Amino acid sequence: FGLYTFALNYHFNQLNPFGYHVVNLLIHLLTGVFVWKLLAALCQSPRLRGSVLEDRSFCVAYFGALLFLMHPLQTQAVSYITQRLASLATLFYVGAVYFYIKARFLENESSRVKNVTLAMLLAIAGVFTKEIVFTLPIVLILVEVFYNPTLKNAFVRKEGRGNVVFFAFLCIGLIVPIF
Repeated sequence: FGLYTFALNYHFNQLNPFGYHVVNLLIHLLTGVFVWKLLAALCQSPRLRGSVLEDRSFCVAYFGALLFLMHPLQTQAVSYITQRLASLATLFYVGAVYFYIKARFLENESSRVKNVTLAMLLAIAGVFTKEIVFTLPIVLILVEVFYNPTLKNAFVRKEGRGNVVFFAFLCIGLIVPIF
């Protein structure tokens, strides 16, 4: 997937590096937005409801995303053209985790299906970008362990019906290693 973005850049910019850097910067900024949304969603997870972090979720998410965006380690993401693959994979990775968490903790069934679909599509796009997305199922397990207060109900609703999130988790857990 990342190589197609290079092909598009080449189509529009040829060998002028400015366009490549602009796309890298946009990818980095969009990843920062997903980091902000992910941190805000984690602060409002069932485990942290009623805590100080839930009350200050905006500040925690804002400063966490700011740290991600401005950290000196991130200079490679924009300045080195070939680091787009890592930046793009990170965008898909963080986006998949965010939409999984959003689906996991939402009560609206139609929103769940949409968010689960987005999480799976981002996971697949990430796998086709760079191999680091292989660890995504492990991160989703860690999200369940650390942010769900009742792990026995992690994948089943109180009424006993199967949860669409369980299906998404299985799909992501199987799709990522297969691809």
